[in-house]
Amino acid sequence: MDDGQIHDELVIGAPFDVSIRQPTRYRTLGFRQMFRMSMQHMRRMWLRYLLIIFGSSIGISSIVVMLGLGSVIQNYMNHQITSQVNPTAVQVSKKTGKVSTAARKKATSAAAYKAAVNQEQVTAAKNAEVTTANVKQLAAIKHVKSAKLGYYTSTQASYKKTTVTASLQTDNPTILSKTIKDGSRPENGQVLIGRKLAKKMVGKKNYQQALNKKLTVKLATVNRKNQSVTVSQTLTVSGITGSDDTSVVVLPQTVKKMLTAKNVAYRPNFAIVQIDKLANVKQVEHQIKAIKGTNKKQQYNYTGIGDLIDSLNTYIRLATNVLTGVAGIALLVSAIMIIVVLYVSVSERTREIGVLRALGARKRDISHLFFAEALIIGVLAAVMGLLFGEGWQFLGNMAIYSLIKYPIVRISGAAMLGGITVSVVISLLAALAPAHMAARLDPVESLSHE
Repeated sequence: MDDGQIHDELVIGAPFDVSIRQPTRYRTLGFRQMFRMSMQHMRRMWLRYLLIIFGSSIGISSIVVMLGLGSVIQNYMNHQITSQVNPTAVQVSKKTGKVSTAARKKATSAAAYKAAVNQEQVTAAKNAEVTTANVKQLAAIKHVKSAKLGYYTSTQASYKKTTVTASLQTDNPTILSKTIKDGSRPENGQVLIGRKLAKKMVGKKNYQQALNKKLTVKLATVNRKNQSVTVSQTLTVSGITGSDDTSVVVLPQTVKKMLTAKNVAYRPNFAIVQIDKLANVKQVEHQIKAIKGTNKKQQYNYTGIGDLIDSLNTYIRLATNVLTGVAGIALLVSAIMIIVVLYVSVSERTREIGVLRALGARKRDISHLFFAEALIIGVLAAVMGLLFGEGWQFLGNMAIYSLIKYPIVRISGAAMLGGITVSVVISLLAALAPAHMAARLDPVESLSHE
């Protein structure tokens, strides 16, 4: 070439055939490489990621503590109830209708009116009577260990000049021995009373002194001749229960002796059905409710703590779910923070993404790079959250145990596993949009990004 003019041309090799295109070779980023690169970036921006992980851990710890708190409160309440009442004993009574008052309305004299009222009481007692045949019917139900008759009525309990309206019932399995705080169960001629009645007798401070005192029990009833009578018996206080009531508990033979002495019929008005185990209580209760009488209607009512425990557990679960949902708001906030941080990370690593694409990394590899970053955030937040949860559990139990002698929080393994799962899933979901954006970046523009 001379003065811009080509004088001679020498071909030193065959020209490149542009019609033949070589396939683009991609280089796959390995799992270990992605995590190493993510960790390197997170170490450079350690304060930012530490704050994100800390914020997420607060939400995780709140959730696991709420779950642990709910389960323990549920167990504690069940324990408190079952420690006061036998959970496998169900009290069964007759389902009775209204007694006719027509005779009372037609009475033309005071004597006739009194006789009509007495007859109504006798009729009501007969309708409510639970017989031996009824007990056999109840005892035949599957999972029932035994069925025993009992008697319940209102009474007047008198000690010196103090008279208190009380509820009298015969001793039965629903009254647990461990609820007797002082003394023992009654024997023939003795009575077990509630703590409130003991306080009425001898005073609040020294109510234990009611033990071995003589208590007079009076019943207003109707004898076999349809005459109003008052049945009275003086009994010795054998024990005091921990329940703050005016209950009076005696043996069946004590009541029977009192009534028969005044020519009053002893008519048991409830039965105690003892069930083999707690898991079968509801099944037996449903079978009792399903029994029909001669009128083809429900024959029995029952009173047990099965429904009470179920209702209580439902309320506790509802409250726990609400509190857990409130705690979950913190996770929603942390998810938004993770999204923002990952978008910032995409912007900061745009040139790095361009270099990786130029070296053969696939779009999938780029998105996986940010999923790896989110996974690290989720795992570290879960670990920190569980550590916080364990700390709160320790401090809470230490503060409360002295008051109720029961751990208030117990974080289960299932709650821990759930916390880790929730943390990881939320972090990965938060990475979806930033990872998709990073994978769609143009390699050429990314390389020129400043």
